[in-house]
Parts: sequence; structure tokens; C-alpha cells
Amino acid sequence: MTTAILDLAMSPKKDQRESYLQPSRDGKKALLLWLPEDLHKKLKLAAVEDETSMQEVGERVFRDYLAKRAKRKD
Repeated sequence: MTTAILDLAMSPKKDQRESYLQPSRDGKKALLLWLPEDLHKKLKLAAVEDETSMQEVGERVFRDYLAKRAKRKD
């Protein structure tokens, strides 16, 4: 039986590793959002029924919010 030893000193540092960014994420930043379970479930079901993704729904909601906010400031 052989045992593999991981030499952490030999592994590349985080900034030296090659990173892969999915093309769909180019120009985007991650946002972690904690929702109550019931709201998450309803949102996911609504997205499936509307044949869209939760990502697209979220983007639409945030853009609508910012547009309404901009109108209030005028």
C-alpha cells in the first residue's frame, strides 16, 4: 500500500493558479442572497413554470427595483 503525501509548499498559490471563468459569468459579480425556504421554493417553481432561470428572474427584479428607485429620485 502506498500513501500519497500532499506537499502544500509545492502547490501553486491562489493567485498563481489558472482560473477558468465560464463565459456566461464574464463581466458579472457573484451575490449571495439568503431567502426563507418557502420563498425560495415558490421562486424556483415560478421560474420553471415561466421557462426561465432564477438567475434571470433575479436580474429582472433588481433592474426593475433600480429603475423604480431612479424614477423616485427624479
